[in-house]
Amino acid sequence: NRTVAGVPFDKRTYKTFQSIEWLVGELNDNYKEKWRGFLNVLNDRYPGYTLLINATYRTYLRSIQLKVINSDNASAGSSPHNYAFAVDMNIKDPKGVVYRKPEKSKWEKSGIPKIAVEEFGMRWGGNFSNYLDCVHFDVSRATSKVKSNAAADNKGLPRKQWYTKNTSPT
Repeated sequence: NRTVAGVPFDKRTYKTFQSIEWLVGELNDNYKEKWRGFLNVLNDRYPGYTLLINATYRTYLRSIQLKVINSDNASAGSSPHNYAFAVDMNIKDPKGVVYRKPEKSKWEKSGIPKIAVEEFGMRWGGNFSNYLDCVHFDVSRATSKVKSNAAADNKGLPRKQWYTKNTSPT
């Protein structure tokens, strides 16, 4: 659902409905079952709600580009998105109300972050200490081990060409 300068980022999926399996397919192989479980629970407990997916896997090149646009963005390799560990999503309820990035109390009242954190061991961006990012959910951080594995997976390539979607977290 993301646009960049008003232009759909991915025209194949922009404003189209996708399945849970499509979304799981966009994420790291090492965490597909955790994501599938979380998404199925949301589907079961929140009938009529819609996830508006803004970001999943982000290449190193895309992170480099975003850092140029805004120096507060994560550096290439530092974001869980670089390893397909994270999803940024808004939620639209059955009445058409959209839960947005800065609306922490609305998110908390929904119970969705509590499910992510307590039932699936995820991190929620509404709990970040230095940055409020309520649309962000991830299953792992970009640890030194993940970064080392990414370097090994892409040996000899410049970082802007690295493919890290299925880099192992361990």
